[in-house]
Amino acid sequence: MRYLFVVFLFALSACSDGPDVAAKRLLDNLKAGKHLAVEESLSKDMHSFAMLMGGVNNANLQPYYRTGAIADFKLVERERAERSVRYVATITTTAGKQQDDLVTVVKEDGQWKIGKF
Repeated sequence: MRYLFVVFLFALSACSDGPDVAAKRLLDNLKAGKHLAVEESLSKDMHSFAMLMGGVNNANLQPYYRTGAIADFKLVERERAERSVRYVATITTTAGKQQDDLVTVVKEDGQWKIGKF
C-alpha cells in the first residue's frame, strides 16, 4: 500500500508542473544545449514545425538561444488564459547583450508544453 501511495505522489508531482516550470525548463535546456530535451518539451504543432526545419539545433535557433550563448535569463508573465501563458523572456548573452523574446506555453493532453519560442 505504501508503494502505491509513493507511486501516486510521484505521478501527481510529474503532472503538476505548471507553465512557469515549463518555461523555465525550456530556457535552462537551451542554456545547457540540451536540444533533445527542448524537442521533447514542444507542443505537437511546434514539434512538427521543428522537425520540418531539421529539428532543434544550433543551426535552426536564434543566435541568442544557441549553445553557450545564454548567460542569464528572466521570465515575466505577460498574458494568461485557461490553456496558455505568454511570457517575455529577457535573455542576457555571454557577450553582454540583451534580447527580449516571447515564450508561449500551452496546455496539451494535461501537460504544459512549449507552443512558441
